Amino acid sequence: KAHAMVIVSALVLMAGLWWFVEKTRTGRAMRAVSEDKDTAALMGINVDLIISFTFAVGAAFAGMGGMLFAIAYSSIWTQLGILPGLKAFVAAVLVVIGFGRRLVNMPKPWPMHMPAYAIGVLAMYWTLERLVSV
Repeated sequence: KAHAMVIVSALVLMAGLWWFVEKTRTGRAMRAVSEDKDTAALMGINVDLIISFTFAVGAAFAGMGGMLFAIAYSSIWTQLGILPGLKAFVAAVLVVIGFGRRLVNMPKPWPMHMPAYAIGVLAMYWTLERLVSV
């Protein structure tokens, strides 16, 4: 029951973040700053404020993710986030490097986030396998 609540909560949070980034003025400003800071500043966007706000949103979602993780595993300890954090870091590095397209010389529209999805699916499979074997 707790796992279902965590999944539903995560989906609601993801939908809310998508709506915020895609449908609000602040989200549009965030996308503009991520595309080109100088041009965004010329358009009247306070770049420093948007960058700070983006980090605040990221920290808030990290906190919510930690709460959902603690609900799913029903215990909290000092090293709770080391393994998920390491997985997220590796996925982010693979996306930034462009692992998929650069190694196999894929065309430009190839989604750069596919290696991160692959890591997520493998991590989920490993976690489910561990939960089933317990």
